[in-house]
Amino acid sequence: MGMPPHLVEQAFSHLKVNKKISLEQLLETAATEEGIYSSHLRRLWRVIEQQTELLEALKKVVTTDTSDTLVSLKPILAYKLHSTGLVDLKGDQVMTRCNLYRQYFRNRIEVL
Repeated sequence: MGMPPHLVEQAFSHLKVNKKISLEQLLETAATEEGIYSSHLRRLWRVIEQQTELLEALKKVVTTDTSDTLVSLKPILAYKLHSTGLVDLKGDQVMTRCNLYRQYFRNRIEVL
């Protein structure tokens, strides 16, 4: 699974306007508070952190070894996480939608 199309477009637009930054530099900071996606990621974080059960479910997903590892969750939690756009459903299991989400939320959860 890949990054949401609007985030890919945002990256290309940013690179087009900011010629001094390379794609590699953009990707290095993408999952951080200084990255171009910081507003988007913080908005999602606010939704997740307000719901303890959802936060615990996301923790289970993002702390797996790789972003393509399938994780079993209660169906309602899988549905809620999928509704945020953070995970993709694969049958009764979920996986992180993209590495950007996995990196950012793993880092946020680690400091709780």
